[in-house]
Amino acid sequence: MASSTGTRHLPVVKAGFWYCRQAEQISISNCNASIYFTHLFCAYAEISGTNYKVTIPDQYRDTFASFTDAARQRKSTIKTLISIGGVDSDPATFVSIIRNEGNRDAFIQSSIQQARENNFDGLHLSWPCWKYQPTANDMQNLATFFRKWHEAVTADAAAENKEPLLLTATVSHKPHIDSSDSISASYPANAIKTHLDWINVRAYDFYNALSSPSYTAPPAALHNAALPPNDVDFKSVETGITEWLKAVPADKLVIGLPFVGYEWLLEDPVNHDLFDLAKGSAKGEGDGYISYRDVTTKPNFNRQFNQDFVTNYGYGGDSWIGYDDKESITTKIAYFKRKKLRGYFAWHVCADDVDWTLSRTASQKWDEQAGARRV
Repeated sequence: MASSTGTRHLPVVKAGFWYCRQAEQISISNCNASIYFTHLFCAYAEISGTNYKVTIPDQYRDTFASFTDAARQRKSTIKTLISIGGVDSDPATFVSIIRNEGNRDAFIQSSIQQARENNFDGLHLSWPCWKYQPTANDMQNLATFFRKWHEAVTADAAAENKEPLLLTATVSHKPHIDSSDSISASYPANAIKTHLDWINVRAYDFYNALSSPSYTAPPAALHNAALPPNDVDFKSVETGITEWLKAVPADKLVIGLPFVGYEWLLEDPVNHDLFDLAKGSAKGEGDGYISYRDVTTKPNFNRQFNQDFVTNYGYGGDSWIGYDDKESITTKIAYFKRKKLRGYFAWHVCADDVDWTLSRTASQKWDEQAGARRV
């Protein structure tokens, strides 16, 4: 397991999430996208609210059991990780785990058992801190959790005479997050550097038709080019990376690339630019979620790229969609390389189109021998 050594020669991470709930139409063994990734996360394992053990949902038990072997049919060197929790999990369950020693131990031991029994190479924690306001003390407890998890994985490797399981976690796009007390709550940087192989920075879902119903906005802009209406703290990938680089080495950072977008209903179809007036979701309710796959099949859809923000968007009739396409993915990868980051992860693989355009674009751009241009 990597520690805070300051090295810059660790294996590149090109990771993708395999989201079981939205992958029913594609089996992992038939997924050509696997060849474009070095790591795949199988999402999500769940946590029992009674004994705090990691469990596999019954309907996905076969998927988890066969996941690694199926993925390696396409790429023998690929590493697989169980992702635990996710956006639909109860944040209170995680709080109970990190605050209570017995709950923590139950989670840790069961997570290792699930990884070994199902032939995975690592474990990933997806605690949705952005849905919950942790206290500063919670973040101190999270540091202890990471240390204990690392110690248990190290002991397991020695006992099994195997490579240690990889340990990773998804974090908010900035290291400082809203706190429920008056003390600033920050992720435990030292624990991350010492006990995790890397962190997945959730550099997307900044804006959608639910969080910004009155005007369109880029869901995952790279740059903060100009402030949109009434937003004095515009979220961008760059602002998050800048803050994280003050806290942890670049080789600990793996940055999220969204393979999904969001669809707004325009107030006036004639006005269809960034930050034009909207009336919420084009779907009539919710946040307007749409996969890249569905974006590419939109009829009469005008596609645009804004190089100032580094975001793609498109419109047709009274529909407006903000998303990432080849242009924004390419520019982001060049930026990540210039910053000497560890790599990227895609949310999520099955949202790509039938030709795996985004998966292929990201991988090929990273591998370019000429190096990244300045952006």
